[in-house]
Amino acid sequence: MNKYQHLCSSVETIITNKGYRLPEPLENNGTYIFNIYDNEIPITNLQISNTTGTIIQGITRESNKNQLEDVPLFHINWVSTQPKYSGKNLASLIIIYSICNLKQKFPEINYVTLDDDSSRSSYIEKNVYTSLGFTFRDTIEMDMERPKRLKMSGPEKQLLLDDNFIEKAKNKIGIAGGKRKTKKSRKTKKNRKTKKNKSKRRL
Repeated sequence: MNKYQHLCSSVETIITNKGYRLPEPLENNGTYIFNIYDNEIPITNLQISNTTGTIIQGITRESNKNQLEDVPLFHINWVSTQPKYSGKNLASLIIIYSICNLKQKFPEINYVTLDDDSSRSSYIEKNVYTSLGFTFRDTIEMDMERPKRLKMSGPEKQLLLDDNFIEKAKNKIGIAGGKRKTKKSRKTKKNRKTKKNKSKRRL
């Protein structure tokens, strides 16, 4: 079982354990629609195309030597989750699953692109795409007034399908499946221990 097949199987297990189902995608002329269902109701869906597009070769964005290049790639057109089901990491799971599913069909493709028009597009933290390894395609700079945000020239983001993506996807799957603690949960647990220790000292 290769890395991408293993990630797909892990996502399927989590979706099933949540009581949902993830059928085979619908395909039309190279465009695929993936859905997560609660019974017969689609609650999260994603459209992704096997196409060509412009990327910057390499991971860094600091050098002007990184030239724009047209290559075969997967482009995520949109992803959405019904408001009632938000906060369950379903968007992250369907993004991982769709990329890994298509990577097995088209192993020669190494990039994924999308336009991040979300309200958290410029945020470094708590952005679903950034957490999976997507980076801004165009030149960016740090927002000095808000250090956890970036100034950007456009919404285009790209992802290189390498070991870095594999590790980030594993981590995201672990959180979604409840096997790994988020920073928030670790902090909460630490605060509880601190309060407990203070109570003991008072006694």
